[in-house]
Amino acid sequence: MPKSSFLPVIASAMILTAAGANYGLGKLDVPKPHRLPVETFPTKVGTWTGGPLREVDIDIARALPTAKIVERVYTSATGEQVDLMLLTATEDEDMHSPQACFPSQGWTLSNIQAVQVDGDPATQMSAQLGDQRQAVLYWLTGYFPPTIPSNPFVRHVADARGKYLNRYKNMSLFVRMITSDDPRGHKALADFTLALKEPLGKLKATVSSDSKSHQTPFKF
Repeated sequence: MPKSSFLPVIASAMILTAAGANYGLGKLDVPKPHRLPVETFPTKVGTWTGGPLREVDIDIARALPTAKIVERVYTSATGEQVDLMLLTATEDEDMHSPQACFPSQGWTLSNIQAVQVDGDPATQMSAQLGDQRQAVLYWLTGYFPPTIPSNPFVRHVADARGKYLNRYKNMSLFVRMITSDDPRGHKALADFTLALKEPLGKLKATVSSDSKSHQTPFKF
């Protein structure tokens, strides 16, 4: 049989493979941030007690339309204070970075360091505005992978694609803490971060009822 006779067969196979891939890949879920019930986060964290909720600035609310923000100051039994903000959203774009928003509000950043909080990459830095000098710690957490496809071929493709995705892109919770930038404040930050581990773990394990509706199918 002449080699050219194989061309229709090869072309048909390629078309079938492409059609199968298009059908299968069209059903792959791209992980989107899940909305977490941050409003249920406890006001009592270890020996720390939270104050009243701080009102969200209207400009911030407009700039981050899918975000839900909860912020309050926690005070220890010995009087140290840490401002905690929890932000959850259904779009990655609304997981904002303090390295962008702080300077836009007039703060000067310094001593920016990469650290880790319970296995998650985090950033600690100093922020100064006039006579105010604060220590800031923030990180993204709460990763939820997409549903595992039942089709073996689609599952294989999903696994291969997942190796090239940034694990920290589709996170569900942004945590930011602020305290005084001095030895006492740094100790308070460390103590409060440790106290947060258990309640944050419980929060990340709670996915609201509308989470699945925010997983959008991947279109090839």
